[in-house]
Amino acid sequence: MTTKLKCERLHCKRRALERFGLSLNHKDMAEMAKMIQSGKAEFIRKRTNRVTLWKITYRDNLMTVVYDNKRHSVVSVFK
Repeated sequence: MTTKLKCERLHCKRRALERFGLSLNHKDMAEMAKMIQSGKAEFIRKRTNRVTLWKITYRDNLMTVVYDNKRHSVVSVFK
């Protein structure tokens, strides 16, 4: 059975490849999450009690990141 966390990670990997041409692995996604947790990202807004939007620069790409506060993971990326 696939967990919500695994589904979110897979979704994020697919969107990063589709929108930025980036092939992300678990370590990359953990690094992006750490940027958010350590304050190296710019807060945009809260979408729900669980999800927030952040602006980060990763591998020379400026992106909007959807972050799951409950699971402490990156859910998706946008231009």
